[in-house]
Amino acid sequence: MSPDPGAIRAILEQAEEMRVEPPRPLTRQMPSADAFPVDALGDVLGAAARAIHDRVQAPLAICSQSVLAAAALAVQAHADVQLPMGHVRPVSDFFVTVAETGARKSASDTEATSPIRKREQTLGETRDAELPNYVNDKTAWEKARDDAVKRGKGNRATIKAALDALGPTPAPPLEPLMTCPEPTFEGLCKLFAVGQPSLGIFATEGGQFVGGHGMSDDAKLRTAAGLSKLWDDGETRRVRSGDGAIMLRGRRLTVHLMAQPGVAGMMLNDRLLAADQGLLSRFLITAPDSAAGLRLWHEPKPESGVALKRYGARLLGILEEPLLLAAGKCDRLQRAPSLRLRRGSSAARSLLMSLKNMKASGCRMMARGPVLPSTLRVFATGSKSRTEQAVNSP
Repeated sequence: MSPDPGAIRAILEQAEEMRVEPPRPLTRQMPSADAFPVDALGDVLGAAARAIHDRVQAPLAICSQSVLAAAALAVQAHADVQLPMGHVRPVSDFFVTVAETGARKSASDTEATSPIRKREQTLGETRDAELPNYVNDKTAWEKARDDAVKRGKGNRATIKAALDALGPTPAPPLEPLMTCPEPTFEGLCKLFAVGQPSLGIFATEGGQFVGGHGMSDDAKLRTAAGLSKLWDDGETRRVRSGDGAIMLRGRRLTVHLMAQPGVAGMMLNDRLLAADQGLLSRFLITAPDSAAGLRLWHEPKPESGVALKRYGARLLGILEEPLLLAAGKCDRLQRAPSLRLRRGSSAARSLLMSLKNMKASGCRMMARGPVLPSTLRVFATGSKSRTEQAVNSP
């Protein structure tokens, strides 16, 4: 029996029109960013972050991250922190700020790091003034050493006594550089050997670091491992045929990389750094929503200038404080308990234990699949930096 054409036509006329579903994106849309916990920054840093936000009109999270990174660099040479488990660690912090081009990352960083630039300028002027004296002193020392050897006439005891009286080789003035944007780890070690014991890798163009030689395929692992070691205890050891053995103790390093999402993604999506080696677990990451189209011009508030002056004076005062150096060293910090030792409050301890347990749960999740970005955001925005107490207390 052949089908009735009329019945078929009736069925087709009653059927709903089929709509072709458009292609689905391969990546899901990210939820809106959580608010940065700016109130946790305290009176000095919190007010400075809001002042920069008022002046520059960058997202408040960028301004907050910038002052937090600058403060970490300022205080890391003066204090250590004792964890609930009893371990003593540097207060140094590593940061990543993710935002599109035009988000005014550089302008925020310029405002926040102004005290560091001033201190760097002073150190440079001091070095320039001391350098001629060092050159003359070294030349005189070398001539005196030659004369002492000649006067000894081959007598070992006499020569040694004369050389002991002469004293050690004059030490050169330290390099004034406090920050650099894209060093290799080997270059960073060499700078630590001749420069300040407290340094920062600050890059407003994070691509300089992410795309630099230190993060190339053949250097990435040793760079990540070296940075992790400095974050952990402020020490590093290297043995090379050309440079010989270098053991650097009592050093401190803060890192702040500001990058566009695509550039930051090259590092944040790197399994070697995220899971295998673990460098990224040491970073506090913020990725605020874009403020494009919302930055209508307004005159900065007078209180913003007051807050920034207070912030600048406080950080510059910390940077100018004499460092607690190891005996006979001009480039090595003392170890705890000589440095100020900070202990977290009971609330901070509870938060840390909660985050520790959450991280343990996240490790179980990673065995079945990747940790969701929302979980990572809880880690980033829920963490309270170890720097705040050192800045807001004398």
